[in-house]
Amino acid sequence: MLLQKIPECYKNVREIQILVSDEQTEFDNLSLKVNELEADQFVMTATKRGLEKREKYLRLQTLADDSLDDRKERIIREYNKQLPYTETTLNRALNMMCGDDGYEMKIDYQNNNVIVRIRLAHKDAYQEVETYLEKCIPLNMTIDLSLLYNTHKLLSKYTHKQLSAYTHKQLREEMLS
Repeated sequence: MLLQKIPECYKNVREIQILVSDEQTEFDNLSLKVNELEADQFVMTATKRGLEKREKYLRLQTLADDSLDDRKERIIREYNKQLPYTETTLNRALNMMCGDDGYEMKIDYQNNNVIVRIRLAHKDAYQEVETYLEKCIPLNMTIDLSLLYNTHKLLSKYTHKQLSAYTHKQLREEMLS
C-alpha cells in the first residue's frame, strides 16, 4: 500500500522496497492498535485487553469458564448499579442476574427486611446477587438471602422409589428432572 505512494522512479530501488516493506509492517501494526483502541471505548465491542482493564477498574473477578460475552454482561451490570436504589432498579438488576422467574423477592418495610430467594436453576448467580444486595440495600435494612430449595410439595409428585436414587442434599439443593 505504501509502495503505491512512492514515485515511479524509486519503486525499483531495492533499498526503498525494503524500507517501505518495513514501514508497511509498522503501519499495519499501528492501524490494528488504533482499531483495538476504538473498539475498547465501548463495552460491547471491547477486546479481551479492554475488558481486562474495565474488570480491574471495577474490581470484578473473572471465572475460568467465562466467555467474552459473559464478561461484557457482568461489566454492564456493574455499570448499571447506580444510585438511586429503588425497588424497580432492584427488580431490574435481579432480572438481569437471575432472569425474570429466577428469584422471589419481598420487601418488608415495617421490619426493614429484604427477602430474596434464588431458584436452584440460577444458584450460580448467588454470589453476584449477594454482593449487589450488600452494595445497594440501605444499612438500616437486613438482607435475608437464600436459595429457594426444593420443598415437600414439589417432591410429593415423585414416588419414594424415585426419590431413593438421590441423597438428602441432592433432593434439597438440586433440580430434579
